[in-house]
Amino acid sequence: MAPAAETTKSEVTIRLEAPLENVQRVTYESIGVSAEMAGGNCTGFSVVVEHDENAWPPEIVEKARIAVRDVLTLIGVGRGVEIPIGAARIRSLLPARCTQSAAVTTTQFGALLTRGLKALPAESLVERLAGDHRLRRQCEALNAAMVSDDLASVISWSYKVLEQEKDRKEGYRPDGSFRHIRNAVSHPELGDKDAKRYFQSQLDVDFPDMRNPQHLGFLEAKSSDLRKEAVRIVESRLSSAKFWK
Repeated sequence: MAPAAETTKSEVTIRLEAPLENVQRVTYESIGVSAEMAGGNCTGFSVVVEHDENAWPPEIVEKARIAVRDVLTLIGVGRGVEIPIGAARIRSLLPARCTQSAAVTTTQFGALLTRGLKALPAESLVERLAGDHRLRRQCEALNAAMVSDDLASVISWSYKVLEQEKDRKEGYRPDGSFRHIRNAVSHPELGDKDAKRYFQSQLDVDFPDMRNPQHLGFLEAKSSDLRKEAVRIVESRLSSAKFWK
């Protein structure tokens, strides 16, 4: 039986593709994450991770990305668009080892207008996200909806925010039209009678045809309303710790 690999520690710096300008620095001591600042701008985040000494750079970086996940998720919500990250820098904390870089970039999406931040999200808000998995799912779904160019994906991801809010059982009920358009693009096989009645009243058809320009125009307008409702829900949950302008 082979002996277990020894563990070591490395500092990983995850750079942002573009800096977050003029933001107040926040320290995240509870999760061991530090914001990298330059001239009042946030350029990335650093975290010390423990790993097998023979671990490959992508494995080490993935541990770091998990550590900063909630910070980046909240920044995406605050900015109104997911924040793309660039290459990661790995610095071994053992003197004999060298510094490496790993190219693990995210895709730069096209875009919706982003908004500015007053500060990085508060540490207490990051801790709240880690403890409220439903809110985390809502934030991540909203980020996915905001960057998607695919109509069906925008509708599906936005509706997930509403579903999670309904599942809190605090009295929230999504508008029925939102459920109908979600089912039309994600679950057309259900043959929902209420959905048929809705689309008959709106388009004179049982279900919209994704190849019909009139139907697509209707769905795009409704998807915009649905995404706005998803934004409203998430922002209302975070409003006590608002960090965006």
